[in-house]
Amino acid sequence: MISARLFSLHGKKHLISSGIKQRNKPSLLSVSEVMMIVIAFHQSGYQDFETYYIHFIYRYLTTEFPELVSYTRMLKLMQGVLVPLCSYLTHRQGLPSLIRPRYRFVTT
Repeated sequence: MISARLFSLHGKKHLISSGIKQRNKPSLLSVSEVMMIVIAFHQSGYQDFETYYIHFIYRYLTTEFPELVSYTRMLKLMQGVLVPLCSYLTHRQGLPSLIRPRYRFVTT
């Protein structure tokens, strides 16, 4: 499976430039970390991402994500992971879940 870093480097080669100068400041969060936060949000019971990010991620997951960025920066990072996230979810769609119940058959 292709890693998120290689996917990102390969994808940047094929982008069309808008002609506007943009900052290329490296992110403190990796692509996989941003994808994990987005997936976890959709599995949580929160209604909006702002509340989830500010009240849950900042409060309880700072040890898992020591280099958290601001909420507005996170929104920009989420735009950049849309294609790798769709690729990952498409790849995972046909695969069976890794969590399977174990059944015991009792014979008497």
